[in-house]
Amino acid sequence: MNHGVLYRYSPDSESEEAQLVVPAQEREQILRDHHDAPTAGHYGAEDAFNRISNRYYWTGMRKFITDYVKNCPECNRFKARNQKPAGLLQTPVSS
Repeated sequence: MNHGVLYRYSPDSESEEAQLVVPAQEREQILRDHHDAPTAGHYGAEDAFNRISNRYYWTGMRKFITDYVKNCPECNRFKARNQKPAGLLQTPVSS
C-alpha cells in the first residue's frame, strides 16, 4: 500500500512494475478507457486483458473483461464474424 492505494506485484510477470488493485466501482471505467475509447481499437478479450493486466488487477478480471467484450455493441455490430459474406461479382459477358 502506498499513500492509501493498494498495489500488487505479480509473481507471474517478468516486469517488476506494480499493478494497481482496482475497486469494483472503477472497473467498468477502465474497460471503457481501454476498449471503447476512440484510441482503444476495440481489441478482443485476450488483447484487452493483456493490455489492462499490465497496469491493473482485480479478482475475476479475465471473466469480467471477456464478458464486457462479448457484450460490446460496437464489436458485435462490426467484427468480421458478424458480417454477411459479400455477393458474387457480376462479370459482363460480351456477345
